[in-house]
Amino acid sequence: MKKALSLLVAVALLSSCASKKPEIKTATMVLTPPPPIAAANDGSTIEKAFKLPQVHEQEGIKAEYAILNKKYPGHKRGGQALLFHDKKPYDAIKIITSDGKEVTTYFDISNFFGKF
Repeated sequence: MKKALSLLVAVALLSSCASKKPEIKTATMVLTPPPPIAAANDGSTIEKAFKLPQVHEQEGIKAEYAILNKKYPGHKRGGQALLFHDKKPYDAIKIITSDGKEVTTYFDISNFFGKF
C-alpha cells in the first residue's frame, strides 16, 4: 500500500510539473496592392521588369501573383527562375496564357529579396 501511495504521489507531482506548450502568435500582414501596369514597366523584358515596392518576401511573392492574375487572367504556371542582372535580383516567371501562349514576365525583387 505504501508503495502504491508513493507511486501515486510521484505521478501527481510529475503531471503538475508538465510544461505548457508555447503559444504561437501569428503576425497580421498588410498586403500592398500591386502597382498599376504601365508600359514602361510591363515585365516583358528584364529592363522593363515590374518594380515591386514590397519589403518582405511573402508580400512580394503575393504581389507577383496578383500582377500575373491581373495581366493574364486564366493563365497557368510554367516555371520560375531567379536571375541577377547588374547585381540586382529578378524573378522570371513563365506562364501559359489562357489562349495557349508562353510568356515570361520579369520582376525586380531587389526591395524584398532575402528579407523574410
